[in-house]
Amino acid sequence: MRRAVSLLVSGAVLVGVAGAAYWAGTNAVVPPELPVAEHTSETYTVETGTVGRSVRVSVAVKWSTTRTLYAASDGIMTSVGHQAGNAAQPGDVLLTVNLEPVVVAGGTVPMFRTLEQGVNGPDSAQFQRLLRSLQFFSGPTNGVFGGATAAATKRWQRAIGATADGTVEAGSLLFFEALPARMVVVPSVGARISAGTELVRVLGQAPRFTVTVSGSQRAELISGLAIAINAPGGGTWTGTLDSFEQLGDGRYVASLTGPLCGAACDGIPVDGETVLSGQIVLVPDTSGVVVPASALVQQPSGAVAVTLADGTSRSVRIIVEADGFAIVEGLDAGSIIALPEAPIP
Repeated sequence: MRRAVSLLVSGAVLVGVAGAAYWAGTNAVVPPELPVAEHTSETYTVETGTVGRSVRVSVAVKWSTTRTLYAASDGIMTSVGHQAGNAAQPGDVLLTVNLEPVVVAGGTVPMFRTLEQGVNGPDSAQFQRLLRSLQFFSGPTNGVFGGATAAATKRWQRAIGATADGTVEAGSLLFFEALPARMVVVPSVGARISAGTELVRVLGQAPRFTVTVSGSQRAELISGLAIAINAPGGGTWTGTLDSFEQLGDGRYVASLTGPLCGAACDGIPVDGETVLSGQIVLVPDTSGVVVPASALVQQPSGAVAVTLADGTSRSVRIIVEADGFAIVEGLDAGSIIALPEAPIP
């Protein structure tokens, strides 16, 4: 007797299809009175649905340090005026040592000496440009630390709460090639620091996103596949898999590229590693007429077909296939197709 099997398809991934069972146990024997001819094909009623396949993975997010700046003098950390991970601008007071401010400025030459009247050079020119950008100085930024620069320095020092003597001690300025820059102040308030103490870490423009997978997962993953990441607090970040690198324990790690967190990167903690869940799309979700992959037969001509319940053949075109099901064209929902007979042990 023929039995119709109807399957309601829903969700992003379809898994499995119930096959026909005509015997119990692997050693069952068909009795003589039950002819093998009575074992008929099962049928499947075609319906619409969605076929796709994704792999769930853990995504590690971590900020990297691009540069480290060190203290130039001894003292006690008396305050931190910068929130870890925020982008610092020229003129920002990052911290104070012995109540004296340490200020961010733009420039390629590190502060290697005290800046005071009579000093000339590119480091002095960098400081003059800072004073000019903050509207404390209107003279030429030629690096000549003269009376006008000293007067501007005093006005600036009074504005930021520093000792207003017109002299900028070594270590009072931290020069950066590119600003704004995301930074973290390392010592905590009350910490004793000395020359050479790690003072500030400069972070990259964005955190690094990586995915680590097993060897078996790596076999079905390729560079360029899309990944959707569950963002903290809701929403989704998107990216793509970059090249893979094999680890010593047999696993593989791949960096992610793409939009990723964008402006929301500010919400990623700068200390330690943040782990988020992600989903790598192997087969994009596609909706249409669904048939079991086992019902698809390749003809001598190379075309693919299914067998209808009346025994006739119907050519179809496969759109996508995943996890034992396929979306096809050339077949209508409601059609009844024959499924292959289960093998007789």
